[in-house]
Amino acid sequence: MQGTLSQADLSLVAKLLVLGPDAANGAGGVCARVTIIIIAFNSDRWIERCLSSLMDCAKRLLSILVVDNGGNGVLRTIKRPGKTNIEIVNTAQSVGFAEANNFALVNGGLEGDYICFLNQDTIS
Repeated sequence: MQGTLSQADLSLVAKLLVLGPDAANGAGGVCARVTIIIIAFNSDRWIERCLSSLMDCAKRLLSILVVDNGGNGVLRTIKRPGKTNIEIVNTAQSVGFAEANNFALVNGGLEGDYICFLNQDTIS
């Protein structure tokens, strides 16, 4: 099953990325720094499409952090030139979705003004 963002969600994310943190209230500002965290487990079926979709709709992302949650190691193949804002961290074993998000918050070196949590099958 694939998750999709609603048009309203995409619109808000786009406003934040382009106009800055005050965009949700209609005011312009400095471009917000956003980090998207994606928890992945045996994600080879979805992850490339998810990342491509994010890169297409949000060119100004600060970073995307993918947590390989004890999966099959496929994520090693996704980091390549042209996707320099994608980082991958690994858990030693599958720890579940909530704990993997907490792992990312503690171990991911996050620098964004905003953090967005997505599933590996989210596409825009």
